[in-house]
Amino acid sequence: MANMWDNSGGSPFELLDARALGRALGDIPGDEVAMRRARGELFAVSVQSQGVDRLYPAFQAWSGINGAPLRQVLQALGPEVDDAGALIFFMTRSEDSGHLTPVEVLRGHAGPGAGTLSKDAEAILAMPHKRRLAGVEAMARAFSSQSAA
Repeated sequence: MANMWDNSGGSPFELLDARALGRALGDIPGDEVAMRRARGELFAVSVQSQGVDRLYPAFQAWSGINGAPLRQVLQALGPEVDDAGALIFFMTRSEDSGHLTPVEVLRGHAGPGAGTLSKDAEAILAMPHKRRLAGVEAMARAFSSQSAA
């Protein structure tokens, strides 16, 4: 059976350089990845390692997350939340989401670290993608409000 958690067998929080993320997004050039980040369609964390200044979480290329869903969530996070804050948001398990991360909610599948799922978590994962996305957007707005306070 195929791994339903991700597209590659790796962690959603594996960090990729712009070229690697571009390949995962369908062979787009690294400079297009950087332009998408500048337009708020992707985010990256700053690093200073071996000539690389930004790395991108791999989950941004996953189906159910890439494209419009990711843009909508990043827009809901707003300018108050920087790229490092966005990574924290996507990695954090929330009581509001049955102790799932936003990545898990968007994918509709719990990752290996989720443990035994509650009935609430199972119900959330069974929802249509559009409802899960709306829930993650609401969580993003709440996270943004808390970050601004």
